[in-house]
Amino acid sequence: MDDLFWIGLVVGAAWYLGYRTGLNIAAVRLTQLLIKDDPQIRRMVDRARDSLAELDRNPSDSEQLKVEQHGGLVYVYTQDTDEFLAQGESLQQALDIIARRFPNRKFQGHITADQAGKMNIKAD
Repeated sequence: MDDLFWIGLVVGAAWYLGYRTGLNIAAVRLTQLLIKDDPQIRRMVDRARDSLAELDRNPSDSEQLKVEQHGGLVYVYTQDTDEFLAQGESLQQALDIIARRFPNRKFQGHITADQAGKMNIKAD
C-alpha cells in the first residue's frame, strides 16, 4: 500500500510539472508570435482599424423597434417617434408586414427573455 502511495505521488508530480512546462512553452511561443513583425498580422490590424473608422464615419441608419402585446395581437412601433408600423397575431407576422410596407427602411430591436416568454416566442 505504501508503494502505491509513492507511485501516485511521483506520477502526480510528473504530470503537474509537465502541465506547467507546457503552459510556459505556450506562453513563450504566443509572445514571440505577437512580438514578431509579421506583415500578415500588420495587414489584419490595419484592416480592423479601417473597419472601425468606417463604422465611426457611417453610423447605422437602422431604426430601433418597440414591441408591445395587447390581447392576442403584437404591435410594433419605432422607439424614437412611436410611429405605428404594424400589428399581427405573432411577432413574425408583424415583421413580415413591416418588411413589405417599408422595403427601403432598416429596423432593429432587442427582445428580452422575459418579453419573449410573455409573447410565446421561442429562443433559437
